[in-house]
Amino acid sequence: MFLFITLEEAKLYLKVDGTDEDELIIGFIIAAEEICENIIRYSLSNFETIPKTIKQAGLFVISQFYELRE
Repeated sequence: MFLFITLEEAKLYLKVDGTDEDELIIGFIIAAEEICENIIRYSLSNFETIPKTIKQAGLFVISQFYELRE
């Protein structure tokens, strides 16, 4: 499965240790990928290297989902 942000990158950004929330975070990564693709109207899997601004936007979306998860 293609993930434009790895689980490790997301967990580092979120400052999450352990594996208890891995499935939740993977879901957030997938949702963030869809949001970014809808905004730029281009599949992220077509990039050889994901631009840093898109990665940063994705991490922001993931962090918002994580902070507002309850």
